[in-house]
Parts: sequence; C-alpha cells; structure tokens
Amino acid sequence: MIKNYQELACTEDRKKILDIFIAGIKAADPAKIMKSEVRYNKKVNSLTVHNQHFNLFSGRIFVVGGGKAGGKMAEALEDILGEKEIEAGIINDIEVSKEYGRMQLVIDYIQRFWNFLKCFVLGVNCDWRYKTRKIKIIRAGHPIPDNKGVRGVNMMMELKERYKINKKDTVICLISGGASALMPLPVEKISLSDKQKTTEILLDSGADIKEVNTVRKHLSRVKGGQLAQHFYPARIISLIISDVSDNDISVIASGPTAMDTTTFKDVEIIIEKYGLHDKLPKNVKEYLVRGAKSKEPDTPKVLKNINNFIIGDNGIILGKMAEIAKSLGLNPIIASFNQEGDTSWAAKERADEVLNNKYSGYDIVIVGGETTIKLPENHGLGGRNQHYAAITMATMPENRKWAMLAASTDGSDFIPGVAGALIDNESMSETRKKDLDIDLYLHNYNTNRFFEKLKKSLINMENTGTNVGDIVIYLLK
Repeated sequence: MIKNYQELACTEDRKKILDIFIAGIKAADPAKIMKSEVRYNKKVNSLTVHNQHFNLFSGRIFVVGGGKAGGKMAEALEDILGEKEIEAGIINDIEVSKEYGRMQLVIDYIQRFWNFLKCFVLGVNCDWRYKTRKIKIIRAGHPIPDNKGVRGVNMMMELKERYKINKKDTVICLISGGASALMPLPVEKISLSDKQKTTEILLDSGADIKEVNTVRKHLSRVKGGQLAQHFYPARIISLIISDVSDNDISVIASGPTAMDTTTFKDVEIIIEKYGLHDKLPKNVKEYLVRGAKSKEPDTPKVLKNINNFIIGDNGIILGKMAEIAKSLGLNPIIASFNQEGDTSWAAKERADEVLNNKYSGYDIVIVGGETTIKLPENHGLGGRNQHYAAITMATMPENRKWAMLAASTDGSDFIPGVAGALIDNESMSETRKKDLDIDLYLHNYNTNRFFEKLKKSLINMENTGTNVGDIVIYLLK
C-alpha cells in the first residue's frame, strides 16, 4: 500500500504511525463497506440498505454514478446482486495515475492487453482493474474535469431513453469523494474548458469544498439533484461514501441525488467573497449573472422518489485507527472528525494544543477532515497535507520526541502518487544538517520540493480506491 514503507519506517514510532494509518485505509475499503451495508434477497427480489427494505418487484436495476471509490463499489454491487440482476450501468472512476514508475507502467500495460483479449473474446468490461461485466467503468480526470468524464456522464444520461427507464425501475447511484470532478456535464452555454478554468480558479482561491461545489452545481446538468431529477419517475437509491466532514449529502460530490438549497445568489456571494469575477471565463460570468437574475433555471429544490444513504465516512477509518493504536499498547484519542479551515492555521492550532498539553495522558492523537489552502498566483508544488506537515515541523520542538503523519485517504495529496508526509523531531535536525530553509519553502508553497530534499518524509502511494478525507496522526512522548 505504501511503496516506500521500509524507508519511512526507520524508527519504531514511525512504524507505529504507518501501521495505524494503513489499518484505517483498509477499514475504508469500499467493497467491505458495501458488503456490510447492502443486502440482496433474490427469492423475494428485495434490496436492504441500512435495515431499510426495498421491494424491486418486476422492475429492472440500473447503476450510475462515480467517484474515487466508484470502481470498487461497482464491483462489490455486482457481487452482491449478481450480474444478471443488473440491466446496465455506467460509473466514472479516476484515471490511472501516470506517476507510477517504469516497471508499474509495464505491468499495467500487460494487464490492459490481457483484459482487452478477454473483452474481445468474452465481451466483458475492458477495465483491467475491475471485474465488472454489466457496469462499464469510465476513466476520467481529477481534480480538473476532462472530456472522458463528460463522455461517461452522457452515457449515463442516455440510459434513460435507450432503455425507456420508468417508474417500475430502480436506479442505484454509487457516489464517493471526487465525483464532482469525475462527473462533469456543463450546462450547454459553457464549454468544458470554461468549467475546467473555473475549477482551477476556485481551487486556487482558498474557497472551501462547500463553496467550490456550490458554484459547480450551478454550472452543471447533473449536480445539485439534477441527476436524480433526470431519472424520475424511477426510484433512486443512492449509496454514498462521504469525504465531507459533516456528511452533508448536498455537498458530497456536489449532491447529484440531493435537493439543493443553494441558489445563484449564493454563487454570486462566493464569487464576490474571493474576488473572482474578473478571473472567470466570460461565458461563465455571463451565465452566472443571468442565473442571479432568474434568467437561467436553478437547481431543483424538491425531489421525489429519492433514497440517499451514507454507507461510509471517516468515522470508520478513525475508529479502526484508534482500535489498532490500543492493540499496540498506545492510548489514543480522536480529537476531531471534521477539522477544516485554513491549512496553516489548523496545523498551528493543533500543534499549539499539543505543546500546551491539551492531550496529556494520550500518546496518539487522531484527526480527520479536510483543510483548505489559498494559493498565491506564483506558487510551487505541494498539497495541503504536505503543507500541514511542514507547518507542524516549523512549530513543534526539536528537543521533544514526537512523530506526525498527514495524508489523504485516496493516496493523492494533489500530486498523484504522493499521499502526504511523515515527520518527527529528527526531521528538524536533518533540515538543519542539509541547510534547508523551511520557512522559504512554506512561503513559496513548495513543500513537495522541500520534502524531496529532506528524504524519508513523502508518503508514496497509489490510488487507494477510496476517499474519506484527510487524516492526521500525532504520536507523542
């Protein structure tokens, strides 16, 4: 799971933190979550989710959706239902990372070729990573939407007309973190490149995920409940793995199956708050202005026949991490499930709590959530977890033993193949030996380069196939 585990686990404390983190990631495996939360009784044709029963009668089952856990969720669903029970399905998942290294790429191409042969002979799905037969997996770009994502969403939307989906049918929607970018379908009056540019501007502005998704909803034909609206009058059962700290279903993946309480007026406030009006593409500005004047249709405020279920969130991963910490003889505390706000502020605040002995009596402090970085116009390379770790290094003392990990559960801290960073009090000594100016790297938001030079810090991972936000773990002495 962690490609450079042996390099990172150079002390017993570091090894403990890594093992706690890995156990949490495994607990958030989408297939495990699906099989624990979803049941199907073939004899009576009944689906059970969270102890709520759905009689499927003689209707057909269709599957749509997307996210970083999309492929694994689809594979598990086919296993639960049986492929013969599914009429058709389209799921958008994240594109395979190109940051693999030569040997992994060779292995990937061999696997792709082998699956192509199976596809040609047997007619099965051509995605080498998943064994789905009825549900087609489409690879799409993240965090910036691309044409592959648009193609996949169009294929989902076309299912309704192609199969004449009606009120007897059930559409199961599989949603997980990352689906906002992976399921793009811009309104007709703006282009994908306009949407891509707008997404980049929002991500760089420091807007939080709720604000980013509020804008995305109003530039989309599927977000903000519009996917569910499209498949009405079929029954929608949405199975959601949350990457949002408060599990707000209207925010997760921009709420494709949740009624939207935000309006064009809210978008106008966000654009004004971050001074983005002059930065947005012309077509986007004009469309949002028309929307604010009620000259464009807003997202649906009422939806019928919708059943949304949160089947997994960071509570699963944090709880497992605490359990493993106890098994290692440590005394853990889950300090927060929903850490958010500015990355630098959050890292300093948490470090100050440690220094002021807020967690006295505990030797493992576990934190979940997602912070936000506001990037300057000229910035270096890094991600919020790498920045968080660097801020912690600059704040914590060198003469006290401690270790700390900050990483994304999807395996990518903005940079594919890098999940975040693992540091300890010895990291500061090494920084001094190598004459690295950590403050300069922080000022330039260039923490990836800092940790590359420091060594034994960057956590190298592949896509984990899940996403329940970011994790921070402190080991204290």
